[in-house]
Amino acid sequence: MEEKKTGRRVPAAEGAARLLQVALQAIMQGELDATLGYDRSQRRHLETGEKNFRNGYSARTLRTAFGPVPLAVPRDRGGAYAPRILSRYARDARGLEEKLLFLFAQDADTETFAGQVCALYETPPSAEEMRHITAHLLPAVRAWQMRRLESNYPFIALEIVREQDGAARTAQMLLGELPDGRREVLGIRLAARPSFRFWVEALADLRARGTAQPPLFCVGGGAGFRQAVRTLFPAAQARRGFAPALGAPEAVATKA
Repeated sequence: MEEKKTGRRVPAAEGAARLLQVALQAIMQGELDATLGYDRSQRRHLETGEKNFRNGYSARTLRTAFGPVPLAVPRDRGGAYAPRILSRYARDARGLEEKLLFLFAQDADTETFAGQVCALYETPPSAEEMRHITAHLLPAVRAWQMRRLESNYPFIALEIVREQDGAARTAQMLLGELPDGRREVLGIRLAARPSFRFWVEALADLRARGTAQPPLFCVGGGAGFRQAVRTLFPAAQARRGFAPALGAPEAVATKA
């Protein structure tokens, strides 16, 4: 089939912004629990004399490199809670995005995960704060990693995410577009120089979570990626045509 440039862009921004929202909502719920001193499931504890309690949400739109991220900031009746995770970023989270995305990396163990959470803060959370935050955040991340995927994506693209400071880590992110135009991040794995084995494991994970034969993979690089595609999805095609730099996607090759 003849390839053509459609002018269509495959924005990592759309799917990545949703991950930022998931992470920040979970973190803020954990922070509020730490402020109140009890979990949501312990609300009846208020009957014993505790006067402060949850009091709905305030809407806030956070500016990020991936576009606006709508947030529901939890409130307490006594006004004791203010989001620590957003204090130094106010309404502009640029500089925080990659750290939040790396929380969803598939190979992050519990100790690494806790270190990633601490790195989000100027002043690391206390042990009690970390307990409440991870009680919300870790299940949200694990649920995303294990969620069932759609069976059909017209194409799947590869993008590279590079942390701008700190440990300067690099992650490989797979993006999928559905027939109705919705885009989502399918998986994120930490690796600066991924191997054939790395990509076999990554693509096997997509297949195990429900993805069938996609008609086209778009990739701007990545050692072993094409070989892994041929191994796991032998009927699929792999075409070079996607810029491997987060936030700078280009027109991709599609089948005419």
